[in-house]
Amino acid sequence: MSPSTQLATKIPPLTPTQSPNPGDIYEVQAWVDQSNPAQGERVIVYGSLIKDGVRLGGIMMQATWQEASHEPGLPNCFVLVTYGRGVCVVEPGNYPPSAYVPITVSFDYGGNTYTGHTGFTPP
Repeated sequence: MSPSTQLATKIPPLTPTQSPNPGDIYEVQAWVDQSNPAQGERVIVYGSLIKDGVRLGGIMMQATWQEASHEPGLPNCFVLVTYGRGVCVVEPGNYPPSAYVPITVSFDYGGNTYTGHTGFTPP
């Protein structure tokens, strides 16, 4: 299986969100490269904001997940979206085995916040 095929199978269906401008449709895609990583592997978190079917770039993406060493309420990752997607890395070894780790991905754009969810389960 090629990497692009593998990613395509892990991307959740899009959920349209309310638009500030009538006629515009905004969608958030949030996904991980591995929902059940092997011991010692990293998890890569991806996110895209899609406006009327076009992935936006040049905007900031925030990804947040619970981590003992991180101050609650602050994003764990704040990254510039290039080529239509933001990318963050999570170390799954910091979490108890078999406990789902939820991740929230959000974008502030045009005075609104658009949010999506994904996550993974450590081995």
